[in-house]
Amino acid sequence: MKAKYSFQKSKIKWAIEGDENSKFFHGIINKKRSQLAIRKVFDNGLWCTDPGKVKEAFFNHFEARFKKPIAHRFMLNFPFNKRLSDMQAADLERNVSRDEIRLAVWNCGENKSPGPDGYTFEFFRKYWNIVGPDFCEAVEYFFETGLFSKGCNSSFVALIPKVADAKFVNDFRPISLIGSVYKVVTKILANRFALVIAGLVFDTQSAFVANRQILDGPFILNEILHWCKRKKKQSMFFKVDFAKAYDSVRWDYLLDVLEAFGFGQTWCKWIRGTFSFAKASVLVNGSPSNEFSFHCGLKQGDLLSPYLFILIMKSLHMAFSRAVDEGKWSDANLKGIVNILQCFFLASGLKINIHKSQVLGAGIPRIIVMQAASSIGCGVMHNQFRCLGVMVRECMSRHQAWDDTLLKLRSRLSNWKMKTLSIGGRLTLLKSVLGASPLYNMSIFKVPKGILKSMEAVRSNFFNGIDSTVKKIMWAAWDKILASKKN
Repeated sequence: MKAKYSFQKSKIKWAIEGDENSKFFHGIINKKRSQLAIRKVFDNGLWCTDPGKVKEAFFNHFEARFKKPIAHRFMLNFPFNKRLSDMQAADLERNVSRDEIRLAVWNCGENKSPGPDGYTFEFFRKYWNIVGPDFCEAVEYFFETGLFSKGCNSSFVALIPKVADAKFVNDFRPISLIGSVYKVVTKILANRFALVIAGLVFDTQSAFVANRQILDGPFILNEILHWCKRKKKQSMFFKVDFAKAYDSVRWDYLLDVLEAFGFGQTWCKWIRGTFSFAKASVLVNGSPSNEFSFHCGLKQGDLLSPYLFILIMKSLHMAFSRAVDEGKWSDANLKGIVNILQCFFLASGLKINIHKSQVLGAGIPRIIVMQAASSIGCGVMHNQFRCLGVMVRECMSRHQAWDDTLLKLRSRLSNWKMKTLSIGGRLTLLKSVLGASPLYNMSIFKVPKGILKSMEAVRSNFFNGIDSTVKKIMWAAWDKILASKKN
């Protein structure tokens, strides 16, 4: 039990061969505890060091963030060209079966952080014959009434630092830790959503859609910029950043969008039920604050949230397309774009963060790009920039372009990890984790041979316990070490 407890707290997602409750797990736990500990926070011009005051500062911040928005807003006034068919809408609203509930339970991660109920899905799977019928009744109650039983729509808000030295309440990202019944309900809804989402969005939406790759976005963007340079085309790109996007979504606008896409009344009732009467407590150093109520926003960590947000962004996409068709948007009219985004804010609650938004010019003099950015108050993007974790416009055939990837690989292999893992543990780490960590960039760009050799040297040295101060002889060929152990 102690080994499983340490495994769960360390959040290691790979199995270790021959390492149970070792120094490695405890080292990970201590490191995470140190990184996530909130000892003080700067609030209202003063440093708060008292644990009670720190907790109160976060409670006040999130209560204000999710407060009820103003009643008056802009309304949708144009038809949607892509809608669900009557058959699709009816299929989404079919009765939930116990087989569907059981499948959702088995598809949820076993040892994910639990919500206020304190249960992981490993517990429900193990004792399904005992607790399964009662659990199914709780899920069925939601699909019959559109409401959760008391307590099932409560959650914890975990705080994840967005910067290395987080000082302000805004420096933390809220992640919802939701209860088991809520997770299964949203899992069922998300599974049904996934069957129809591809027919409602354009091909340019690559994330969270089946048979599409999230890396298609930066890959296509890189190709477009390369094409502009090769053909000597002049173009300008506007990278938009929304302030606290998930947290700002208006529920009434979301329901309007669902109705415009052809979703039925029962489906909209279920979606409304997932956020109606929702409450949360902020976890500060493991201690929950008082509860506050949600009146807007989508929960980060909710399986349904990405699909709902995609549809909201699709409505913005359609607003831009409509403006282009009517001649209201030209390549020189950045202010027109900002006006559309302002109208979108007044309708949806999503406000552009103009200071984090940037303009990029291709084939346009730098001074003109700077003037355009200055006219709306945004920044100018560098020639090389990061998009979804991938460098765009970088010459990836140069070794220097891969320095960041090598640095991340080495950072996963600190000396204390090498000293606290057995041979089996090191082998599992380098095969299941370290072999996959560079694949994100390698999926788009061809890796120079010298970089591949450096990566293999890093993995080999870690396995053999070699660092900068120690030299050892390798007694086995590297390809045999990496070979499958099944035979």
